[in-house]
Amino acid sequence: MARYTSLDPKKYIKIRDAAITLFYNQGIDNTSIQQIANEAGIAKGTIYLYFKNRDDLVSYIFNYCFNLHIEASMKDVEVQKSSSDKLKKRVKNILLWNIEFPKESSIARAYYKPVNVVGTENVAFSRSYEINKEFVKTGVEMGEFKQLPLEFLCNVFFSAVEGISTYVKNNKHVLKDEALLEKMIEATVDSIRK
Repeated sequence: MARYTSLDPKKYIKIRDAAITLFYNQGIDNTSIQQIANEAGIAKGTIYLYFKNRDDLVSYIFNYCFNLHIEASMKDVEVQKSSSDKLKKRVKNILLWNIEFPKESSIARAYYKPVNVVGTENVAFSRSYEINKEFVKTGVEMGEFKQLPLEFLCNVFFSAVEGISTYVKNNKHVLKDEALLEKMIEATVDSIRK
């Protein structure tokens, strides 16, 4: 997080936006503080008024992008009636957000590790996993999903989401075919449905 909230918020936004652009264009590891300062049109030392060091800035940028991801993923989810519909809406929101905000999505995914493979401890996307886990748990309790171990169902669902996310990322035309997209999203939930 920023060190001083009383500093010029416009410079803060310039630093953030410059870092996002450079991280997206050339990668996080290939971007220096000097390059971010140049892109933002400020002196390198100014960045250190806002962030303790490069790691602090990188952490802030990831958290900023990840929070946008979570916020976008939850749009209109709670108004869905069933757990299946909540999960489907969330998947669709994420797919659309990834395409609409490629820079922020790319940065968030730079820290992504498949929760279904590595577990939830110390994984950046554990918050997203826990949201889905609650929907799956409710779906099991309501008889909507298979009566199998919760962690297993979550792993199956996350694997399906990984599959559709990778496919859509490589085949963006799917987003223009609403019927196909809906069928694909439906398939992600079918794997755990009764």
